[in-house]
Order: sequence, then C-alpha cells, then structure tokens
Amino acid sequence: MPGFKDLPVACKILLEKRGCVAVIALGMAGPAPIDELCAHEASLGLQQVQLSTGKHIIECFVHTPEARDERDLADLMNRRAREHALNVYYLLADPKRLARRAGTGLRQGRDDEGALSPRGRLRKAPVKIAIVWSEFNRPITGAMLKEARSEAKRLGAQVIREVAVAGAFDIPAGVREVLKWTDADAVVTLGAVVQGETKHDELVAHRAADALLRLQNEYGRAVALGVTGPGMTWQQAKARIPNARFTVRAALKGHRALLAARRK
Repeated sequence: MPGFKDLPVACKILLEKRGCVAVIALGMAGPAPIDELCAHEASLGLQQVQLSTGKHIIECFVHTPEARDERDLADLMNRRAREHALNVYYLLADPKRLARRAGTGLRQGRDDEGALSPRGRLRKAPVKIAIVWSEFNRPITGAMLKEARSEAKRLGAQVIREVAVAGAFDIPAGVREVLKWTDADAVVTLGAVVQGETKHDELVAHRAADALLRLQNEYGRAVALGVTGPGMTWQQAKARIPNARFTVRAALKGHRALLAARRK
C-alpha cells in the first residue's frame, strides 16, 4: 500500500472479498509528528474494520524511535513480524494457548516484561541502564567501566547499552542518543578529568556536568554523574576508580526517586 492510511481499506478487501480469515497489517512510522499521526489514524481505521467484519487484524507497526540504530531497527522489525505471525496462527489454530499466555508480560519484538505474580502484580523487572564512558585516560576509565558493570550485576540491574566516546566533553552527546533511541531507565556516565598545566580540565568537567543536568531534566530520566575531577592528579584519579560503583547506585536511586515522584 502507498501509506499507513491505506491499510484499513486493503484489510477490508482481503477479509470480505478475498475470504481471508485474518490479516497482518505491517507498517513503519518515522520520527516526525505527522508519521505518528498517520500511524494512529491507521490504527483507528483497522479497529473499525475488525468491528465491521467480525474478523481479526493483527496490527504490526514499528516506530523508528523505538530502535537505537539501524541494525537494532532491522532486528526489531524482523522479530516483531515473526512473533505477530505466530500470534495469528495461535489465534486461529490454538486460541487456548494465547489465553494461557495472557498476563505473562509478553512484548512483540522486545524482551518480555515478566509474568504476573499470584497476587496479580507484575514481577519486578530489572532496571535497564546504559553506560556512556570516555576513552580518554583509558587506563582509568576502562577500570571504572569494569567496576560499573560489576556493581550493576550485583544490584540486579540490566546493562542494555554501552557507548564509548572520545572524551568527557563528548559524554553528553552520547547520553542524548541513548535517551533518544533506547528504553534505558537511567544512564551512568564515566570519565576522568585529570589536572593539566592550564584550567582546561575545569572547563571540560563543568560544561559536561551542566549539559548532563539539562539532559536529565529534558528527558525525565536519571543521569548519574560519574566523571571524576577536575583538579585531580593521576594518582587521585586511580584512587577514585571504585567511585564508578557509587555512580551506578546513584543512577538506580535517581530512577526510583523519579518513579516515586510520578506516582504522587
């Protein structure tokens, strides 16, 4: 079909004139507001066709902002289409199987959210975090990255993305992409700004911190500052490597605090 809004008519023809018992409607929406609007209108039209024909239409839409990059987008489209195809089969051939899977927190194209507990509540899913780290001063920051990974594992958090950038000044740009293209609940930032012969280290650290604070406010997700310095020596930077663990804890606490604030 030429576009999203042509899907309802095409599905109606397949159901009424071609004798299909069910249809999968496939579509991909871009990031622009008009793309989201067209997808929404198409979805409403598909619902109307289902009501008028008494037959099922499985809506299989992918929105490009769901993916972090082109490869992730391709994987998402492939997986979601295959999983929805299975749903159509079970809907027609084994509907009881679908009924048994109700409440298990399934997500088409992504990892499942988790099953319902006996009390009817979703089991607590792990907090998803991303780590953006600076490769500058790698002997320090690489060790910080290992500490952060270990702490995340110990606390039961899931690291869904790691992004390496050139230096501490570049960390905010990496964080923006993570917040824009992934479903990370919180972001951990890691870097080490060692004192030089000028005050350049102060400029880098202060600007990075300011930018990260603005990103946290803009996206409403926790961004934990794990950039050590400025004004520290190499030995002081080495001594602060374990601080990466505190940054992971700060990210998780920040995420919980934001969730609590939204519930009030």
